[in-house]
Amino acid sequence: MDSSNELNAFITKCYQDILLREPDKVGLEYHYNKIIKKEILKEDIPKILRESLEYKNLSGNEKNLDNAIRTKITKCYREILFREPDILGLEQHLQKIKKREISINELDNIFRQSEEYKKIANKKKILKNKKKISIKKNKEKNKINTVKYKNLVVYYTKELDGGGKVFGQDFIPVVKKKFPKASRICEVCSGPGFIGFSLLANGLCDTLCLIDVNPKAIEICKKTISKNHLEDKVKVYLSDGLSNIPPNEKWDLLVSNPPHFEYDFGTTKEEFLIAVDPEWKMHREIYKDVGNYLSKNGSILFYENIEGSKPHIFSEMILENNLELVECFWHKKFNSLRDSKFFFEKEKEFGQIAYYKKILKEMINPSPYRFYFIWSKKRVSFK
Repeated sequence: MDSSNELNAFITKCYQDILLREPDKVGLEYHYNKIIKKEILKEDIPKILRESLEYKNLSGNEKNLDNAIRTKITKCYREILFREPDILGLEQHLQKIKKREISINELDNIFRQSEEYKKIANKKKILKNKKKISIKKNKEKNKINTVKYKNLVVYYTKELDGGGKVFGQDFIPVVKKKFPKASRICEVCSGPGFIGFSLLANGLCDTLCLIDVNPKAIEICKKTISKNHLEDKVKVYLSDGLSNIPPNEKWDLLVSNPPHFEYDFGTTKEEFLIAVDPEWKMHREIYKDVGNYLSKNGSILFYENIEGSKPHIFSEMILENNLELVECFWHKKFNSLRDSKFFFEKEKEFGQIAYYKKILKEMINPSPYRFYFIWSKKRVSFK
């Protein structure tokens, strides 16, 4: 005895080949039960269907037969090629079936072997792979990772990493060399706080303030604070620039690896928050308000990108807001002689490469290293 699935498949095929349609539920169950009860044999089904009134109407009426075949062909177009049949294709398949060049039961395979279907299948495969890649990327960007600075473990996700984990660590030797130990440092546009937490871990400040506009960055910073038991040393603020910072906050040094570009270049929403500062609005507002939060000799140290800005853009903001421009410099040593006209030979070859106010308005391009520091401070007034 055939299995239930095999028997149903046989009856279905008989309906398709003889009546040119799928079996209705009642008819399928009726013939199935007849065979199970041994009232008829499986082999009797084709004969029974050919003796039915439906088959006689089909075979005796060419119009009805054509319509039944067209219905089957149309179904293949819709279910396999995902479109309505074109008139030429519909009639070609109809004539081939009527001439017995192909059987109606071969239609599914014929459609699936067509070039059109192969293109669709390939496109679906590509889309499926793209979806898998997208899901994988989403998992990766939301996966919580860690990086360790001294004994401090910093938590982060890939989507929040704007470079502070790599080139942002240039702050450590610079702050060590140029600034005394700070009572309190603030990192604005902190993301996960790579720069701020590493400064704290290296003993360059006693306490830390972290500021970011992205709630996800704030949450991951809080996780780092909690896991490292830093609640009494680190404060976090959700704020667009300094707009939501209480007036009692005071910092000896404000550091930032801020958005490096003025214009959007096709970024995602997350990338936009990290990379783009439209019309330098955030920079302008920070330089305008930062004096209210700096201690008497407080400084601002930003890390900018020569591909997105030139130093004179920020020097103008600094001077407009009654701040003192100290210097602008690259931390990495130069590897090109093309810039020798700007620097003393020994400065160019070794160590910190600094240039002063007279150079700030020059257009330095190309540069041997993309990132440059711009250091400003609260202006000291003499009475």
